[in-house]
Amino acid sequence: VLHQRLFLLLLALLPTQLGWHMWPTWAYILGRKVDYLSPTVFLTDIILVALLAAWLIPIVARRRHIWPVAIHLQAVMGVVGLVLWIGANIWIAASPAVALYKWGKVLELAGFGWYITRTRPRLLSMVGAVSIGVLYSSLLAISQFVLQHSVGGVFRLLGERSFALDTPGIARFDFCGPFASACTLLLRPYATFPHPNVLGGFLATALPIIGFAFLSGSVGRKRGAHTFYYWLVLIVGCVSLIVTFSRGAWVIAAMSFTAMLSVYVVYNLKNSSWNVSPIVFPTIITSMFIVGLIVLGVMFHPSMTDESVVRRVALSSAALDMWQRSPLIGIGLGNFLVALPSDTVGRQVNFLQPAHNIYLLMLSEVGVIGLFLFAWVVWRRVSATVFPRHGKKVAVQYLGYIYSLSFCFLLLLGFVDHYPISLQQGQLWFVLLFAITPQGDN
Repeated sequence: VLHQRLFLLLLALLPTQLGWHMWPTWAYILGRKVDYLSPTVFLTDIILVALLAAWLIPIVARRRHIWPVAIHLQAVMGVVGLVLWIGANIWIAASPAVALYKWGKVLELAGFGWYITRTRPRLLSMVGAVSIGVLYSSLLAISQFVLQHSVGGVFRLLGERSFALDTPGIARFDFCGPFASACTLLLRPYATFPHPNVLGGFLATALPIIGFAFLSGSVGRKRGAHTFYYWLVLIVGCVSLIVTFSRGAWVIAAMSFTAMLSVYVVYNLKNSSWNVSPIVFPTIITSMFIVGLIVLGVMFHPSMTDESVVRRVALSSAALDMWQRSPLIGIGLGNFLVALPSDTVGRQVNFLQPAHNIYLLMLSEVGVIGLFLFAWVVWRRVSATVFPRHGKKVAVQYLGYIYSLSFCFLLLLGFVDHYPISLQQGQLWFVLLFAITPQGDN
């Protein structure tokens, strides 16, 4: 089916950032172009719209009435309330054009999530598609790290940008080896992602999914070539994750693999004579989440004088300042950067980036109402995927839990970075993991 093939193509190309940037006046701040505000048509956007059209057009053609016969009054009131709230959020924004564009993006991503929940893609086929993106991203990242500059050539078609170790603003790592007399400044690889942290977060949450599918025998054991391929993906993926030098991604990866191996042990016990309590999975998720919060708090509080800490604290303070101006509906979706230069705290920040905490960022832009709606929807989805379901193959059923665990760890990364809701690859990956459930295969 065409829409299914387009969906797998979208997953394989998810790491890419090839796109056409437009620069209206409202995409400038202080006379500078701001990528976060630029209306951009990505290759992945085109594929997403095409797959939604390929899925919806036949459905509409077969049915005269696309609306349900019975429309509940509560649902109508809920939709009307949501529209009024979004309208108020756009109206109150310092830049309504930015807010309108960002809400349009939310609508596109909602369509993607709706497609996944309605079609329930096969989890195993998704593993193969995701592994392709992991493989070429990892190989490219390792090549960039070895060369200490971008590779170029065909990789430009995937969205690789030109950079080198001496490029202004490029991410670098001061490596001090145990036997080295002096520290060495190293380029952190980007692959086709906007930042090494985004690459690291993607690998940290994608590799455990591939790892469990491989260990459980769901993929990779049909032929020798398949086994070699998945070993290659896992090995180069882990090497690439290491050279990103992303502390948050390292922590999440360690927790993700620990949780994945725990689920794998439970999966093997389930296939034996042991009786596994359904409380096991909630315990694993809760324990890993709490441990992750503690470890991230320790790692991201090295010194209050550290430049990265100072910037993050300043941006978080600016987000809270903005929220206090409009506690219920926020200052307008996407308007954090618009308001930052005029904010009292924001004037002390010498660079334009969103707050490095998705919850504070949402609180400032969409207020208490928006953050509550987000938390409610996420909680309902996550809680519905924790307990085992019957009627599915055991390996596939447990693979669904790994998807859910990866989503929980992506939520955890949201405490220290903004890309799950602010950048194209992070948004697509976030919606994918959110919408997938353990019942997604057959």
